Amino acid sequence: MFIILKKEDHNYMTQNKNINIVKGAKLCTGCGICISMCPVKCIKNIINKRKGIYEPLINDSKCINCGLCYKVCPGKIIDVATFNNTTIDGNDSLIGHHLKIYKGHIKNKKLLSCATSGGMIRQILIYAFEKKIITKALICIDNPDDILKPKMIIANNTKELNSASKSKYCPISIDSVLKNITKSKHKYAIVGLPCHIQGIKLAEENNNKIKEKIVLHLGLLCNHTATFNATKFILNKHSIKNVDVKNIDYRFKDKNKFIKIDLKKSKCIKVPYSYWCALIFPTHFFTPRRCTFCSDATNEFSDISFGDAGTIEIDNKLINESYIIVRTQKGMEIIKQILEDNLIKIRPVKKEEVIKEQKGMLYLKKNLINARLHLLGLKTHKIKRKIKTTILDYIIAFLLIMNRNISEVKQGYIIMITPDIFIKIYSKFISYTISYISKFKLKRNKL
Repeated sequence: MFIILKKEDHNYMTQNKNINIVKGAKLCTGCGICISMCPVKCIKNIINKRKGIYEPLINDSKCINCGLCYKVCPGKIIDVATFNNTTIDGNDSLIGHHLKIYKGHIKNKKLLSCATSGGMIRQILIYAFEKKIITKALICIDNPDDILKPKMIIANNTKELNSASKSKYCPISIDSVLKNITKSKHKYAIVGLPCHIQGIKLAEENNNKIKEKIVLHLGLLCNHTATFNATKFILNKHSIKNVDVKNIDYRFKDKNKFIKIDLKKSKCIKVPYSYWCALIFPTHFFTPRRCTFCSDATNEFSDISFGDAGTIEIDNKLINESYIIVRTQKGMEIIKQILEDNLIKIRPVKKEEVIKEQKGMLYLKKNLINARLHLLGLKTHKIKRKIKTTILDYIIAFLLIMNRNISEVKQGYIIMITPDIFIKIYSKFISYTISYISKFKLKRNKL
């Protein structure tokens, strides 16, 4: 059990059982599960413009205090044992319970050419549709009404999966999509971040119909997401108005990686992906507050988890590959079937390889968790894994929290007026420090 509420918040919760307690404690993930689960439809999603995240807004006059929105909220509680019998032992405490780990890519060259990381998720969904394992899938696509705010939809066939390729680096809410599932006779798959999958699992525990309908959970590895203000910052930096944006590709590949911004009335603009990474990932600028407390880096509650695994050369071209962490028998059966049908090329790898490759992210998620919570006056309960926190851990945790807070001031005004060279130098300092500490702890089996 992993609880991160202040004592006074937890006492308040016993008297007022709705999502306001989580929102008040600033622990909302913005996943939107509570909106779908509310029996009287008194919750709606709004965007907090200062924070750049989704937040629930409750109509108190309609709320019946049933507590369901609180029960399904992944922001305040994670019960590992309930969902996947995770063994908190040795390296499994870093990447979660798993049956097998693979590394590879799909064989379909057309799909592979437009894939971000090996094309595995799309191939699995296509296969699941064709074999009638699923008849619908919850996926994320670009929003034609507002290109800066991707949305979740229900894909009805393999053709509709085409719009779901490529990564989206901003908040994504499930909200109303989940409502349709309980009334449907279909079988669903869902693709999501750890907070999405956790919320779905909690919804399944409180609604058997959802548990019966969602038959496949595909999860993405996640360091943290970025707020809406991160993309707005990039646009403002290049004097681009939101309404002038036609499309954004966060991981466009040419000779180098770029964020490609297609404009309605002029040519596209390419922002070096290295600048985006320097701005977002090591520093935690423009990071939702709840991401600061998340300890699930590898999507431990999914049937299969996927994450970047470097590149491999095929036909004189560098192709991205995926780590495939199979966690359930259901996931294992699908991987075996796809492998037998010669649709993918994968090879087994040891968990130590994944841990070594993802050591920086695992250090942030697993090792710094106590320092981050302690600095913000939050508490953990019943964590079996012992974490030894050092002064250096507290310094790194303090810097990341400070960076996140700074980026909320006037939607990143302080960062905007800071020369890019200083942002890059500061980012490299944070990145190298995290890399050194995680490498040091990994060698001594203290990660």
